[in-house]
Amino acid sequence: MDEIMTGVLTVFTTVLAGVLTFVVGQIVVKAVLEPAIELKKLIGRIAYDLDFYANQMYGNQPFADDARQKFRQHACDLREKLNVILWYRGLSRIFALPAETDVFKASAELIGQSNLPKQRDPTLERSHDLDIKVLLKIKT
Repeated sequence: MDEIMTGVLTVFTTVLAGVLTFVVGQIVVKAVLEPAIELKKLIGRIAYDLDFYANQMYGNQPFADDARQKFRQHACDLREKLNVILWYRGLSRIFALPAETDVFKASAELIGQSNLPKQRDPTLERSHDLDIKVLLKIKT
């Protein structure tokens, strides 16, 4: 009888440990890793859009409303992702993420990009998008 109880207890302990390991692993993946990866992807989309819309921001084409909307959306998404990630400081080193203050500054710069006038001076410097790229550690 003791052998049966020992066997049942061993099975129960093994199953419980497995379930706890799975639950803790899912919490880490969903609350820590996935948001950090999503932030990296967002930074990649921002890099793409800065280059894609550069002819409208700094060329002689009018600055399209969809470009304005994208930059404003990116600014809000940056703030959202930053607030979701647990243990940001530690993860920023592991995933080579920009500093928290730099993400907020880049978000403000993106809002500034979305507020640019429709008709631009083609000789205007590209300092805004370069600042955003530096702040978000986007390779240029």
